[in-house]
Amino acid sequence: MKRIYRRRATRACLSCRGRKVRCDVTRTSMPCSNCRFNLTECVVPTGPRQPRLAGEDLSFKHYSPDLGQGTDSYLSFQLLSNAVESPDLPPDCIQVQATSATRDCGSTVPDTASPIDSHSVHSNYPSTQSSDDQAHIGSDFQPPAGAIDIDQAQSTHESTGTPLVLTGDCWDRVEIDHNAVHDAVSLGSEGCFDIPVEPVMRRFISHYFLYVHPLLPMLDEGDFWDLQSDSNPANYRNNCPDILLIQAMLFAACQFVSEEEVKALGFRGLRQAKACFYKRAKLLYSSQMHTDHILMAQAALLLTYWSSSLNSSEKQPNSIWLGRAISHAKALGADKCADVPKGVGQASSQQRLHDNRLRRIWWCCIIRDRIISLCVRRHLQISRDHLDNHATTTISYDTLSGENDRSHVYDVDTKSSLITLMLTMTDLCLCLSDILTVVHPAKDFTVSDARDSTRRILQIYECKKGLENWCAKAVASSSIMAITEHDGRQVDMPKSSVLMFANMIWIYYHSARVTLCNFELLLGMTTHSLVSYESTQLQVATIERVRIGLWDAATHITNRLEQLLDLGLARYLPSSAVSCTALPLALHILDAKLSPAGVLRESKDEQSRRLKRQNQLNILVSAMIEYQPRYEGVDWVTRAIRYFLECTYCESVMIHHNVTNDEHQVKKPSMDVISQNPAHFLRLALTLDLSLSQDRLPVERDFPGKLQALISKTGCFIPFLFSQDSDHDDNMIVEDIATVAKQQGATCTLSIIDTTCYLTVPADTLVEPTIPGHELMNFPTFSFLINHDTTGKQLLFDLGCRKDFWNLPDPIAKTIDKRVPGIKVDNNLADILREGGLDLSKIDAAIVSHHHYDHLGDPSTFPETMDLIVGPGFSQHFLPGYPANHNSPVHESAFKNREVREIDFDQHLRVAGYQAMDYFGDGSLFLLNTPGHAIGHLSSLVRTTGDTFVFLGGDICHFGGAFRPTEKTQMPRELTRDEVGLPSSAPEVVSCQQYLLCHPNPAEASSTPYYQPCSHADSWYVDPSEAHKSVSTLMSLDAIDKVLVLIAHDPSIVGVLPMFPAATLNGWYELGWRRLLRWRFLDQLPIDGQPRPYLVDGTYVDGRRVKTLDGTKI
Repeated sequence: MKRIYRRRATRACLSCRGRKVRCDVTRTSMPCSNCRFNLTECVVPTGPRQPRLAGEDLSFKHYSPDLGQGTDSYLSFQLLSNAVESPDLPPDCIQVQATSATRDCGSTVPDTASPIDSHSVHSNYPSTQSSDDQAHIGSDFQPPAGAIDIDQAQSTHESTGTPLVLTGDCWDRVEIDHNAVHDAVSLGSEGCFDIPVEPVMRRFISHYFLYVHPLLPMLDEGDFWDLQSDSNPANYRNNCPDILLIQAMLFAACQFVSEEEVKALGFRGLRQAKACFYKRAKLLYSSQMHTDHILMAQAALLLTYWSSSLNSSEKQPNSIWLGRAISHAKALGADKCADVPKGVGQASSQQRLHDNRLRRIWWCCIIRDRIISLCVRRHLQISRDHLDNHATTTISYDTLSGENDRSHVYDVDTKSSLITLMLTMTDLCLCLSDILTVVHPAKDFTVSDARDSTRRILQIYECKKGLENWCAKAVASSSIMAITEHDGRQVDMPKSSVLMFANMIWIYYHSARVTLCNFELLLGMTTHSLVSYESTQLQVATIERVRIGLWDAATHITNRLEQLLDLGLARYLPSSAVSCTALPLALHILDAKLSPAGVLRESKDEQSRRLKRQNQLNILVSAMIEYQPRYEGVDWVTRAIRYFLECTYCESVMIHHNVTNDEHQVKKPSMDVISQNPAHFLRLALTLDLSLSQDRLPVERDFPGKLQALISKTGCFIPFLFSQDSDHDDNMIVEDIATVAKQQGATCTLSIIDTTCYLTVPADTLVEPTIPGHELMNFPTFSFLINHDTTGKQLLFDLGCRKDFWNLPDPIAKTIDKRVPGIKVDNNLADILREGGLDLSKIDAAIVSHHHYDHLGDPSTFPETMDLIVGPGFSQHFLPGYPANHNSPVHESAFKNREVREIDFDQHLRVAGYQAMDYFGDGSLFLLNTPGHAIGHLSSLVRTTGDTFVFLGGDICHFGGAFRPTEKTQMPRELTRDEVGLPSSAPEVVSCQQYLLCHPNPAEASSTPYYQPCSHADSWYVDPSEAHKSVSTLMSLDAIDKVLVLIAHDPSIVGVLPMFPAATLNGWYELGWRRLLRWRFLDQLPIDGQPRPYLVDGTYVDGRRVKTLDGTKI
């Protein structure tokens, strides 16, 4: 038959071009067949086509190292001369490919992190989404009041022939060391030299100077913009911005641009864009290609805006970057560079310029140090003593005013007002130095005696006086601060940008008040924890003073957020706003939850107060929803609050302290959680503080011991979730599960899936010793569908085996052919799920227990939006896929454009004896570190009801007889035929003696497992000793009545559990499935040395047997 050749299409629509599929638009007209079939818009770019370099991106310019300048001492980054411009399309038709934008961006943060559950707080606050959010990349930029219209500025520059945004000729040169060329090539492959094309680049840089620069003026904005108009190439070498600084600026600015703009670059959302730019800047910083301390300090300062996500392995990255910035600043002597007014001294203009840069950098270090300490509750890295010992305790207007008339984003008056606010901010930072030194000491907080307690109380008093003095000075010296001092709109309200930054400074001020109040409460309660804090008027007066201060500060913060939400400015608040919102939000939620319900005689004052606080709660929730797409801190705050509420028995705590003896009864001025149960509130505040400070949820030992005793004494029962011992203990494992069960937390709906992968494998590669008649083991293969009942998110646990397993990477296919005598796969998991009515695009992620072919499956058959969650070491050993990585079990296409999230287990968190991660943060799904069988092997513990769990073991072991029987789970003398899986023709009750005859240890056959993990050199276990520990822990877990253990290849499951999509497993306990599964593995053991029937009798390809079990080809 003659082969038909199809001519290559001369033009393709953007959709087909992006998918790299053949487009027939030139033959069928619009829409093409692919777009018509997929119901997508068919857009064909118009205008003359230009040649495009291979691998070049439409949405990113690429600055590649000129490796030809080997004799020069500098390496130049030049713009490729024939960069392709984006097609000229209407805004609603822009579809830009951006493969470099998402190329291996590391552990990025999902943009679908769970926000505050609006149902629990009855949020009905109106949306305040700015119109700029809905604007497309081609629409007009809407600057805030006081800002210069960027488009107009662009046209002005174009009229003089000067581009607004830097071109390739402006990039700094970097000194070459012996690894420079190699580093440049490696960095280029990571996209480190890619920046957005116009107009996106212009918007990013403009947003940086609009929203980052005013309160972090580490650069002279005028100098920055002047560089792009300097036509003298000789000035480029020493002055032009480096690619490291540009990537750091893009990272800091991208949280303020619209989501449509970052999506046009190929990102899924703002968080992924942030993660990608952060990784690029981090790689450039770490490449050691830069030796300029000023540049490194500036980049490190901007990277302090990065905070770790819930699943990130980075801990306290913002503090680490701050420490690096401080080190670079000290290396420059910036901490000793005094501010000299103009006209004083004989310093040259160059020296003054250099000193100006140093003072800017040092004060930005001080500002970030105070804000990070205030917001994430960490000790200061630049002490007040250090400031007092040097002449840098002030910064003048002259230091910053040189850029007033050279800004490209603000007019002169607005710029002057912003500098005034910046100076006010520096005064607040000096005031915060004393406060933060007291409340966040470098050493752990302890109170040794009454004298020490008195000293700290005096310190609190002095700190409060300092805050009051700052407030009075700020109002007196700044008309802007005076106008914005009181909540609400004034007649002479400043322009929106000035208003936003002034409000943010006031929010910092009130957050400092909150911090002092919390510390005063902690000090009072831990000092007098052995005495009832309600027994004296003094204690009540202290609590009442704290209560008034906390509610007043929280109300002020809420009112300022309300104003910014109304004006559409909340989306431009920095990430620190999340932490400042956290405590007021938690306070309002707890107050609402603990308010007495069903009060019939509620006074008008109480009703008014309740409605007012409900409205404030709605405002705070709306603010968090506004922050959520941009900031990872929202996830930590919501997780910590939910953790506290779900792990705390808090019903009727309001009533608890009203039932007291008359002689000790003291009338409270108000009925709220602080006055009625301060220990309860303090526990919540510390939970938030510790979560933000340590980037993990707190555990028992994190809380002051005296506070724990007080909580126990006052009846606020708060269960502690997890054990801390590194070595598991049987009793501790039981206590773990019992404690977790008491939480009554969120649950997941669990379904089991028959992946139609059937194996018959040699037992001596998996278990030892070998039992005669059981030389081959039958392995069905199961995956699981996990549906989070609270958020509706869907996860898969394992992906089975791909149907065409012979098309796996050549080394894997050969291993299967050599070591797996029986294998038959009827369907891909993706097809099974589709046939069951599941929308694959709704699957959030797949938890891959390990990398073996029968668990990793074929991820490329699932949408790229499905992330892969893998265990420790997976990325290092198996990415980016075969053939680039010869050891990888799957092709590169499995990981292409897909996020691979590697779990880094927190050593402090252990569940059921294993290192664990609370995936959703609500106790519904724990990922467990179960090493031994394979690199990064994972298991899961799924909460199916309030007090029942299912353990998904993966390949922690391969046979029920590997962890049963045990001392705690001894084999009975008799079993029913259903419990062994015998047919109805068998006797109703059977003796277990026939199954004990083949046991390798006859003397202890009824209380020891049949098998243990194989330790032979050619076994499937990478670390048999670790596998033995994992299985040993599993034995204890299996003995718990409320836990059902399911391993991936257990043939006992067949015929007992309903398969997807017929039913779920959540009712397993009531239906008695655990009893039916426990001893069913016995049916697989030989009777009188005779093997049981084999599951598959050879190797099947496309449904046809091609080889027998003994290796004979058919």
